Amino acid sequence: MDNSTRLKALQQDSLWAFALRFYALPDVEPALLRLQDEESVDVCEVLFHSWLFIYGLEANPQALAIERRERRRWQTDITAVLRQLRQALKQDAVRAGADSGMAELRNTIKKQSCWLSVKTFNAGRNGGNAMNRQ
Repeated sequence: MDNSTRLKALQQDSLWAFALRFYALPDVEPALLRLQDEESVDVCEVLFHSWLFIYGLEANPQALAIERRERRRWQTDITAVLRQLRQALKQDAVRAGADSGMAELRNTIKKQSCWLSVKTFNAGRNGGNAMNRQ
């Protein structure tokens, strides 16, 4: 596949669409969450690199370094707070029971925070500057 074909295919498969498909594969969610919790791995970055890899592309190291700094601020200010809220809601949902609506609220927050994180990561690519062709 030539570079223009790779890039065109990538543009037709958004990072968000890929992330949803990949995350839904068997064992992917628990593996990524374990890496996040135990090794502080950035799940959005794993998804981003996986997305690029399947199209034969890789991240530009200089652009990625800039984007990482911006994303770390987002993760500290937004993602970490939402993760703490989800964890508290998970405990509350267990105590309150299945019919309390807490689990549904937690899942809504989880989906929206994941969406925001991926969108923020995607927007930080500066129009494709974070990508190199392999």
